[in-house]
Amino acid sequence: MTVTIDLPPGAQARLERTARARGVDVAGCARQIIEAGLATGPHQALADLVQAWREEDMMADRAERNAREAEWQELKSNLNANRAAAGERVLFP
Repeated sequence: MTVTIDLPPGAQARLERTARARGVDVAGCARQIIEAGLATGPHQALADLVQAWREEDMMADRAERNAREAEWQELKSNLNANRAAAGERVLFP
């Protein structure tokens, strides 16, 4: 893919200096800088997973969302009952 970028003179000069220092041409240097900036960070996998969950939730119909909410309420109720029976404080008052 070919992209044309208009850089202000100062940025162009810094890019040229950086390219010389790295021993690559200006286009190669720009490519390296862009790829480094787009590289996934250590938390990118988690961010992708959360985004997938959000998209999945948006696709769910009302009945599915209601079923999920009912399951969540049942889980909280059961956790509270078990903790109360053991003499511990409830997690979801």
